[in-house]
Amino acid sequence: MADNSLTINIDGPRIPADKFVEAIKALYDLLGEVTSEMGDKYSDLHWLASVRSGSNMVIFSPEGNPDLARLASGAIVAGFNSLQSGSKKRPEYFSFRAMGKAKDIVGILDVEQKTINKVELIHSKTHLLLTDNVRESADRWIAPKHADMGTIEGKLELIESHTGFKYAIYDEISKARVKCHSIDEKEVEYKKIIHQAFERRVSLHGLINYSVEGRPISMIVRDIRVLRDSKDIPSYKDVQKAFE
Repeated sequence: MADNSLTINIDGPRIPADKFVEAIKALYDLLGEVTSEMGDKYSDLHWLASVRSGSNMVIFSPEGNPDLARLASGAIVAGFNSLQSGSKKRPEYFSFRAMGKAKDIVGILDVEQKTINKVELIHSKTHLLLTDNVRESADRWIAPKHADMGTIEGKLELIESHTGFKYAIYDEISKARVKCHSIDEKEVEYKKIIHQAFERRVSLHGLINYSVEGRPISMIVRDIRVLRDSKDIPSYKDVQKAFE
């Protein structure tokens, strides 16, 4: 049976525990994100983790349909290889969030301070050394390239308050999560509205930062409107009946 596992090898003279955990968590999040992007039939695929005895290697093994597991592992390795090599083609199934997680993984490298000097991804006979090239490639896709005023409609998905009040909206058009924060003078007012509207549909207006592909990445919100849920909007048949 083919080995569909993915192993991350983190090495160096001194490995800070927080950096080690940060990279492992980032890779786990990336595995879930890429698998999700591959489609609904991959939803039953789960990643199990184990540690190779006496090493700094963590092994992630996909549990589920063997054929889907093989394709998922292959897509993840191909995506990392694309980022590492600096390919001009966007890695397939790597969402903005996945590329952000890839940046987090190589972000633990700190050769100058002689701590972590090696991050390696292993799959079957492939040993892929990950360097700062991954961060540079990811930034080409996810770093803001231009900004413009606009409106985004979607569902509020995320609230963070421990590092400042931030939230996110799932854009229904681009199918992407857009990070948001409010202008200072509206923060207190919007905090209450956003907490009440969490996981509901909203319309946000403000300054939107776009990627090189023209997809929204982040937004400075200047106006918020809470929208009716889709199930509460009259259907065509409902409207037709009203005129009968």
